[in-house]
Amino acid sequence: MSGLPNLGNTCYINTILQCLRYQRHFVKLLKNYNTENDSKLHKFFVEMMFDGATDKHLRDFVFQLSVENKEFKLFKQCDAHELFLYLIDNFYDHHDMTNPFKGTIQSKLYCTCGYQSITKQHFISLSVSVKGSVAEMLDDYQKTEEVDVLCKCSKKLKKKMTIIQKPSNFVLHLNRFSNNNKKIKTQVKLDQPHNYKLTAICNHTGETKGGHYTSAVLKGHGGWQMCNDIHTLEIERLPEKSHLPYILFFERYKRRISDIK
Repeated sequence: MSGLPNLGNTCYINTILQCLRYQRHFVKLLKNYNTENDSKLHKFFVEMMFDGATDKHLRDFVFQLSVENKEFKLFKQCDAHELFLYLIDNFYDHHDMTNPFKGTIQSKLYCTCGYQSITKQHFISLSVSVKGSVAEMLDDYQKTEEVDVLCKCSKKLKKKMTIIQKPSNFVLHLNRFSNNNKKIKTQVKLDQPHNYKLTAICNHTGETKGGHYTSAVLKGHGGWQMCNDIHTLEIERLPEKSHLPYILFFERYKRRISDIK
């Protein structure tokens, strides 16, 4: 894939588009998809997923995005993860298609007295606290914790989140921006969940009030392509650790897999 020109603070758009282009389960479902009855935004979005996309297609998409959602208006610095959520939610809310990003988590509130309450909800990405590795972040997300809510027996309830249905395309959003507007620059080991491979990374440089997005995408032959707007560079492998990843995109090897570890 070629680079994408920056049209004015649109590095976050370019980065998400490049990452999505390399989600093969996702793109494969779009190959025979007919956009004839779609909105302009969805037509331009689908066009941007393939090799034939031109700079005009990108301009049309960026303009239409700013029209349909004022959060992504032209020349505004925006968050790449918010764009990813909007694009995927909006697209699949209007189409009866399999969403390869959709998984299910279970939330269990329980007490030693025997009380328990279980709820389930879908997700298209998981927002996790930044730890030293992907494995640590997933373990931390699913650990049992005590919550500041009392059971009828007057004991504090415990809560456990569990990933019970894993998507074909598993997306991790790293919470690098703290409540006090400071960026968490912890280096992360780029290990991979069981039966998944890392296929794309949305990187962020800079601070909370300003920065720049770039991407790294896994090419078909196994090498990686670094995408910085219009500029691209091929490299053989990624570093073992990095403080830049903001969103990690994984793709599972098989349809039926065992639990993520």
